[in-house]
Amino acid sequence: MDADDYLPILREAEASGARVTGVYHSHVEAAAYFSEEDQRFALQEMYPFPDVDHIVVSVIGREVKEFAAFRWLPGAGRFERRTLEVEAP
Repeated sequence: MDADDYLPILREAEASGARVTGVYHSHVEAAAYFSEEDQRFALQEMYPFPDVDHIVVSVIGREVKEFAAFRWLPGAGRFERRTLEVEAP
C-alpha cells in the first residue's frame, strides 16, 4: 500500500466525518485466509488503518470463489475470522 493511494482516501473520509472501516486485497489462485505475511503487514507500526476489518477475496480461475474478513483482537493478541455477508447492490 502506497501513501499516494491511501492518503487521499484518509483525507476525504476525515473531511466528511467518515472513517475507513475495511480494507481488502485478493489472493489469486489461493483461498481467502489471512496469511502470516498479511498479518505482519497489518501489524506494522506505520500501518494507516489500525482498526479495520481486513477483507480477503479468493480469485481462482478468474472467478471470485470466496470472501473472508479478519479483525485484530488486542486482548487476545491475534486476528479473528469474522462473518462476512455479501449482498448484491
